[in-house]
Amino acid sequence: CFAPQKINTLFIKSNKTRGIYPIGVRKAGNKFQTSLNIDKKHKTFGTYNTIEEAFNVYKIEKEKYICEIANIWKDKISNKTYEALINYKIEITD
Repeated sequence: CFAPQKINTLFIKSNKTRGIYPIGVRKAGNKFQTSLNIDKKHKTFGTYNTIEEAFNVYKIEKEKYICEIANIWKDKISNKTYEALINYKIEITD
């Protein structure tokens, strides 16, 4: 299915710049910070003691953002694309 650029950019991954941590997680001192780019703005969602805690917050926020974008574009994309977006799950191995 074809999708607008706004939707396609939700799924860009840069393993090279990410480093050794899961998607959305970076080292912040002796803790881990999670963040997400929303509308070309870098938004931080907190600092956590473990990688898993940080990733779980990223997962919740990213999936919520994907659903928000899906609902904005619902009338302009195919039902198949909309359903794929609504049901998309972020995994720590992404």
